[in-house]
Amino acid sequence: MPAAIRMSTVFGSDSSSESWTMEPDMSKMIWSRCGMVHLNGVGQGQPILVLPGLAGGSRMLGPLISRLALDYRVYWFDWAGEGRSFALEALRQDDHPTRLLADVLEAIPEPTVNVLGISYGGCVALDLAQHKPEKMQRLILTGTPGKLEHAWASRLVHKVLTRIPLRPDSAFLNQFFRILMGDQMRDSAIEQFVAGCIWGTDQAMMARRLDWLMSFELTESIRNMSIPTTILTGGRDVVVPPLCQEKLANLLPECDMFVIKEAGHLGFLTHTNAYMGYIHQAMASRMSAVSMA
Repeated sequence: MPAAIRMSTVFGSDSSSESWTMEPDMSKMIWSRCGMVHLNGVGQGQPILVLPGLAGGSRMLGPLISRLALDYRVYWFDWAGEGRSFALEALRQDDHPTRLLADVLEAIPEPTVNVLGISYGGCVALDLAQHKPEKMQRLILTGTPGKLEHAWASRLVHKVLTRIPLRPDSAFLNQFFRILMGDQMRDSAIEQFVAGCIWGTDQAMMARRLDWLMSFELTESIRNMSIPTTILTGGRDVVVPPLCQEKLANLLPECDMFVIKEAGHLGFLTHTNAYMGYIHQAMASRMSAVSMA
């Protein structure tokens, strides 16, 4: 994401057309055991760290980050090998995303933060929460499975990415982009935006992240996790269907789940206002819990 992020909420039927520029007041490179990571911060209020998904990086999260920054102190970064973050060559076979996230959390000045994980990013957050939950106030997860056993679309994409070099204009990818958005927005500005963001991620990096994701499993310790969690799922998400996310919600002792019926996997872009409403609700409930303690 460039130094100045452009506020744009033109995507989706429930979005406004407001647009302006917001300058991060923090932008620095930090050392991680998986390489150098570009960490950014903007806004004031409760701290929230936004974790990118498997592809598209923080650029795809720009509209969401801009909305969040109106009310919160928002931090974001790119996974190693994307954007201005990079993986050291010697670590390329061992760039475990959970270690990277732990190092990012340590670099954030607040003692604890809320964590908003998008898809793959949510799985990384859950993996860390099993072992080192101290830095996390609350988890907000969207498009996040506990296991990809029912996510047929994710398994299909994994097979394609690891076997076939793809062109940005491939018919397969065009169809997959429509699936990501619930097959609602053909030839739209958001479809072009998503395609441009995803192809900012190297196909080999996508495949490696999917390798990690396909092997990701929660341990029994997750049933004792004390971090309050909110799960947001698109009713038309076939990449990580609501059933997968419901199974995850049933594992967590302190969790609520909300379904945005017409949204797909990228509902935070196509149904931003609905997602923001639930995010505000989750953040407010955490404030209430703190004030009553």
